[in-house]
Order: sequence, then C-alpha cells, then structure tokens
Amino acid sequence: MDKTVVVFTLQEDGRYGRPQMYAEEDKITVNFFPDFMVDLRQVFEGI
Repeated sequence: MDKTVVVFTLQEDGRYGRPQMYAEEDKITVNFFPDFMVDLRQVFEGI
C-alpha cells in the first residue's frame, strides 16, 4: 500500500497550485493554522 498524502493549496487567484506530496514519515503544517502539524506516522499507524 502506498502511504502518501497529496495536498493541493488554493492560491490567491482562486486556482490550485502544484500539489505537494508527503510520505508516511513526514509532518505536514497547515497554511491557515501554522502551529498545527499533522504527523503522518500517526495517521497511517496500524494501516
């Protein structure tokens, strides 16, 4: 199983930019909540 996350970010012009790809060992920050981080190890734990 491929454990990846693809994030599309809405740009100021109303279009989505190029996707960012993350793997199981990565941590993702959220643009609107810079102090909030998603640890993908926890997301994929047990899968």
